[in-house]
Amino acid sequence: MRMAWKFLNIGKANAEIDRLEAELAAAKTSAASTAPTPDKIAALEKRIDDLAASIATLGESVAILEKSASTSADSFKVEIARLDKSFADFQTSAKEIGSRLAAEITARQGQGPLAPGSTAGTQSGGGNDLVAQYNAITDPIARTEWYRKNKTAYDAAWTAANKK
Repeated sequence: MRMAWKFLNIGKANAEIDRLEAELAAAKTSAASTAPTPDKIAALEKRIDDLAASIATLGESVAILEKSASTSADSFKVEIARLDKSFADFQTSAKEIGSRLAAEITARQGQGPLAPGSTAGTQSGGGNDLVAQYNAITDPIARTEWYRKNKTAYDAAWTAANKK
């Protein structure tokens, strides 16, 4: 009974046939447009050549950038070494300036400059421990810091050592 029904329903069958024929025509058109032609193949080969050239150019650019980075790193190391030397020179000159200022301040107070480690100002020739420690310090800044820390004890020792 179903078979008979299909024969009787020819309108639906014709509509399905028309739809399938349209689909087939669309597929043929689509297949024809995507089929490789000599022009399409030549265009693709040219595009591949262009991309290969771009890759080569990018490789050269990377090499140039790596060389530049290496040169910059070397320059950076040289600059750091130069700045380290400048800083060391600055520290040395700062100590020299500090020493000169200390000598000027001492001179303004009416005292002559003391040689590092001298026993001037003590009658016992540095027999007192604190006075000897103070006289043994050569750096003016360190000397000042030591004196500030030990002022009371040093003053008493100096007075005792210089008592007549």
